[in-house]
Amino acid sequence: MKYRTLENKVELQQYWLIILFAILFFFVVEQVGLLTSFRKVAERSIMPFQQFGVSVVYLIVLPYRATVASYNSYQKIQDLELRYGEVAAQVGELENLRIENETLRKIAQATVGSGLVDKVITPILGYSQPILADTQNQFRTGDPVFIEGVFIGRVGVVSQNQAQLHLLSQLFTQPVLAKTETGASGLIFGNGKEVLLQEIPIEKEVAVGQKIFTIGQAGILPNWYIGRIKQIQRSEGSPTQKVLVDQGVSFFESKMVEVR
Repeated sequence: MKYRTLENKVELQQYWLIILFAILFFFVVEQVGLLTSFRKVAERSIMPFQQFGVSVVYLIVLPYRATVASYNSYQKIQDLELRYGEVAAQVGELENLRIENETLRKIAQATVGSGLVDKVITPILGYSQPILADTQNQFRTGDPVFIEGVFIGRVGVVSQNQAQLHLLSQLFTQPVLAKTETGASGLIFGNGKEVLLQEIPIEKEVAVGQKIFTIGQAGILPNWYIGRIKQIQRSEGSPTQKVLVDQGVSFFESKMVEVR
């Protein structure tokens, strides 16, 4: 037991001697200046490994940063697209309001100029089959319909909350008595696309640009404006002639009409 203790003391003394020797060695090396040289040599030796490590870290970090930046850019683009959609919807609503207001203004001006009274302005519900909104059931079959003061047709069958519209341009529409501003009279018919003034005596002089008005009949007062002569059609040997009428307005491009 005593032998073991003595051996431990010897080992402890050797351990402290080694430490002391190491301290003295580094002190002497530092004083002489060799430690600085060793440090420089070590730094030069380690430099390639440091550069390699930096390159590896750069290669790892760069794709990560690029991925994060791409994701952030994608998020910003998504946000911008959402905001653009919201703004576009708002602009569309404002544009529709502007068009409706402009239409109402034109209708009001045309109504004052044509002397129409007791008018009802109503929106259009259908175009392929012309249908008008009639939420108050105030329309009757045969009521005249106008766009900006131009007589375009008459109300057809009236049902709950809506009413059909018979355009002058439609086939099988009841003929309307009309005349040019020079007094050449005839009948208004539709061919499915256009309005025609037919059965004009061949001896009557008509010219492109002349205005056409109603003559007056049951449910239709005289002097309602229908349009202007766009084209004259004559057939050799025929006792009558017909003209193509340009109404200047389009039901299919309008949002509202007025019904008297």
